[in-house]
Amino acid sequence: MFDLDKRVYRLRELTREPLAPGALRFASEQEAKADRFLAAGLVTLGPVEQAGDRRRLSGTVLDDGRSLTPAVELDSDDRMVGGSCQCGFYTHNRLTRGPCAHMLAVRRFFHAQVEGKPARWQA
Repeated sequence: MFDLDKRVYRLRELTREPLAPGALRFASEQEAKADRFLAAGLVTLGPVEQAGDRRRLSGTVLDDGRSLTPAVELDSDDRMVGGSCQCGFYTHNRLTRGPCAHMLAVRRFFHAQVEGKPARWQA
């Protein structure tokens, strides 16, 4: 920060406790969970439908012995504009708190398989 009275810069810590190296890797718990699904190989990609400038992805994610079939709709800028899942997170929140981990896992798996982008978030 800049001290206006003395006209010098001073070091100002952003947090009292040092952050763990992995603390900033994911923006949410949903992203971390999606990454674990991908690492464990629990995600498969279903049909990809193209309708104008939108793509609808669907797939299967095995979560705690339960097979879920999330669907994700992406616009031409690769933004998520819709989707659905049978999990509790999606049922309670729809998309108001963001997509569930299953939807994120299908989207990331699609990018890895079809577009050659990394399947896992980079640290």
